[in-house]
Amino acid sequence: MPCKKILIASGLLFSGLLWGITVASAEYGDILFKRPEAKVKKEVEGFKPVPPAVFPHWIHRIRFRCLVCHPFIFKMKRGANPITMVKIQAGEFCGKCHNGRIAFALGLKVCPRCHYRSIAEKTAEQKDGIDPKAEAKAGKIIYEKWCIPCHGVTGRGNGPAAPTLVPKPRNFFDGVFKIRTTPSGELPTDDDIVKIIEKGMPGSSMPAWKGLITTRKVQQTAAYIKTLMEDWLQEEEPPEPVSWGKPLPITTESISKGKELYSTMKCWECHGKGAKGDGPSAVGLKDDWGFPIKVADLTQQWNFRGGHTVTDIFRTFTTGLNGTPMPAYFDVLSEEDRWHLANFIKSLAMDKKPLLKTFWEWNQNPK
Repeated sequence: MPCKKILIASGLLFSGLLWGITVASAEYGDILFKRPEAKVKKEVEGFKPVPPAVFPHWIHRIRFRCLVCHPFIFKMKRGANPITMVKIQAGEFCGKCHNGRIAFALGLKVCPRCHYRSIAEKTAEQKDGIDPKAEAKAGKIIYEKWCIPCHGVTGRGNGPAAPTLVPKPRNFFDGVFKIRTTPSGELPTDDDIVKIIEKGMPGSSMPAWKGLITTRKVQQTAAYIKTLMEDWLQEEEPPEPVSWGKPLPITTESISKGKELYSTMKCWECHGKGAKGDGPSAVGLKDDWGFPIKVADLTQQWNFRGGHTVTDIFRTFTTGLNGTPMPAYFDVLSEEDRWHLANFIKSLAMDKKPLLKTFWEWNQNPK
């Protein structure tokens, strides 16, 4: 058991550096402990009702092996762990580590760190408008809980999971964002960041968080991400999005004009004659950080980062993808031509859906 204690101690000391002072809030993947008040009253003198305790299982799991806690501290069977504050303070269960030596000690001053009441929720109750600093502070808690594994503590895209991911996580410090409504080379708007968090980045490890956390918490996370950007701290005015009109109807004539533009603008050099992402220039492409880039297969639009509607495609042609070889055509093509080009790209997969195969089918024909 000595080795086990060392492992627990070192792991939790590391996690303490990452967590700082946090306040509990239940999220996807957490475990909520809500014991009947009648039972608690018998155990705790002067008991007053408190919110349920929240155990952030996911954040523990990404930092420690299962054997750190199971089955020595917590038995892996429903109802087999009669956890109470009395037992925890006696050094059982959570108290094995939360003793003031390995991890923070439990007591009245740190109740909010485990019980369901978050800064984010308190901020939502403000009646005098939104305080940007309070929003960012609430967002920091959410970021530390969900985003650090990929994006890193300081937002430089160097989290512990980053080396295994393709494409690599975004480096927020540099302020270079692919999906934006702002001109090429500019920072994104607040709405741009919120939409990416909510929709995710298809074809990558970035999930869609809409429905997993509230819209308010997405906005707070976006507010904190802005504080990680060097350029944003120097900006006096918020970024302004590019404006454009309504989409052109997807007609045979518009698609034909778009196809001509696809050829004359040499889109095929990267994306290929058949738009499969296999053009002669596709091999060896890298982003601004030197990481390899896989050119998009324009016939698999469910993987389009930033969305696959005609307007989403038009936006990409208009603003480009910062940090990649994909340029902006705002100053090169007229708005009408950009709509024609977007209509052509959309026509390549109007009714096409991802092909799902069983393992047996894929093993027989992996193409």
